[in-house]
Amino acid sequence: MALTVFVKNVQDLSDDGGFKFKFCCDRCQNGVESQYVASKANLLKTAVQAFSIFRWAGWGAERAAEGLDRGLRGKERDAAYETAVHEAMAHFHKCAACGQWVCPEHCWNEPFGLCEACAPSAQEAASKRAAERVRDRAVEAVERQ
Repeated sequence: MALTVFVKNVQDLSDDGGFKFKFCCDRCQNGVESQYVASKANLLKTAVQAFSIFRWAGWGAERAAEGLDRGLRGKERDAAYETAVHEAMAHFHKCAACGQWVCPEHCWNEPFGLCEACAPSAQEAASKRAAERVRDRAVEAVERQ
């Protein structure tokens, strides 16, 4: 199974007990975290380790527990990642112009259906121009001195 390509920045927040991922907006890096998924391999490993405490298993239960964990954990992580991707995709929008996955809160221009880089909002563009004019006037004043 090929892993789904999604946002450019994914953080793996998994631990020994389970799996969790954070997916970040391609523009502003704001993120959304997936649900925590407990590892079944870890539960099985813990059960085998508890069983080995009583020394009922003379055939190396510790090594068997480690082997179970390694064997199951990779497939389990991949499945948890795929589930998390589909969970996070519902939060982000993909810009048809540039292909970036962006958050709806800061980086998506809803009226145009594009990201803010491809279709900046009129208010933001006006504010940017006003700031540039103020900067240009300040530079001109310094140059005249």
